[in-house]
Amino acid sequence: MDKEKVYIIIASQEFISANHLNLWKEIANQIDDSIIVVNIPSDLLISIIKRKFIRISEYLQGPLKISDNLTVIRPFFLVRHDILPEFLYSCITIQFWTNIKRVDPNIDNKIVRMIVYDPAWVKILRRSHNNMKIGYYLFDEVRKIANTNKIDKKSYRLDEYACKKSDVIFTMTHVLADSRREYNPNIYVIGNGSVYYSDYVCPKNKFNNSIAFIGNIRNWIDKDMFKELIEKRQDVLFALVGPVEDNMKTYLNDLLNKYDNTIYYGRVSKDRMTRVYRMFDGIIIPYKKNEFIQATRPIKIVEAVLAGVPVVTIPMNGYRENQFIRFASSVKEFSEQIDYLLTNPINRESPEYLEFVDNNTWSKKAKDIIKLLS
Repeated sequence: MDKEKVYIIIASQEFISANHLNLWKEIANQIDDSIIVVNIPSDLLISIIKRKFIRISEYLQGPLKISDNLTVIRPFFLVRHDILPEFLYSCITIQFWTNIKRVDPNIDNKIVRMIVYDPAWVKILRRSHNNMKIGYYLFDEVRKIANTNKIDKKSYRLDEYACKKSDVIFTMTHVLADSRREYNPNIYVIGNGSVYYSDYVCPKNKFNNSIAFIGNIRNWIDKDMFKELIEKRQDVLFALVGPVEDNMKTYLNDLLNKYDNTIYYGRVSKDRMTRVYRMFDGIIIPYKKNEFIQATRPIKIVEAVLAGVPVVTIPMNGYRENQFIRFASSVKEFSEQIDYLLTNPINRESPEYLEFVDNNTWSKKAKDIIKLLS
């Protein structure tokens, strides 16, 4: 008799707001095997210092069943792995499987297929189960610090280990894949995806002549360029939507107080994203131009396009320029491409658009991942 199979996904973002939430749900839709998503851990240090008491509360409440075969757990560690020295990782290994057994007490006798986003988990969990394959999902150039483009020595070391020791590597872009081929032959470009809704309904509260930045408002943004663009294009409404990191709050307040053509729309839940994208004529990604950023494939781009909204962004290796994804590298170019977006809405019936949709749904990404992990 064949052994049962269990998928374990170790999230690097809060489950309810994770970029890959719909990917995990789609994997669950396509298989009969059980899936356990391991949420951001609770612990006795970070959870208290950052006043994340809800994490401890959710651990005490126990596993949360999302669907028949999808369960989310909030694990508990005495101290989280990301602040522990590597020689103490074995302590985390024991605690990890103890947490998993709250969902599946018989996990030792099953086949495990694991997806991790943090390379440290490869080092922590490799060889900790006698029938397990690990897929490492490389979502960014983790070896570098995003806003400075400098090497992060610890991340570099852990990423190198994960690339060598994982059974399969999934990457966001071809550039990331090509940079790791020397370590592992089993490397595949998966990228980000989105849910596609074929019915297009224009929101009643749509903003005319509007461009939005949607996502985490953080220091990846080229603040000087974005500010100059807002000042130059007083005829366009610029909206910012999403959580604001502490080091960007002053910058955002300055924009809102100085320019009448800016608004802050607040945070938006994952299930409302499609409707929010459609409130604007276009989406803008005015990030800094460096190797880290250019190797990424921001999920907001594919989400916007599948929602029927075009995008102007700095050049990125994860996308190619087309009728609905436009590249710009300066204030002048961004301004020109904004004019293009405002006068050229997406033709949702065009072959180019339909091909993009076919290749970028979470349904297709889930199918590929399941096959490769098998």
